[in-house]
Amino acid sequence: MDINTQEGNIEAVTMSDILNLSTWNRTRSSDELISFISRREAALEDTSQDQ
Repeated sequence: MDINTQEGNIEAVTMSDILNLSTWNRTRSSDELISFISRREAALEDTSQDQ
């Protein structure tokens, strides 16, 4: 869900998203990055279908 503001769109995040930010402070393998991108794209598709 996006919230419209004067500066643009702000993407809603979950508490899990916030708490997991610190785990990104390390080098990632290509497989991990591809998996993350796939999960993120799937989540974005789910939210766009709900609108």
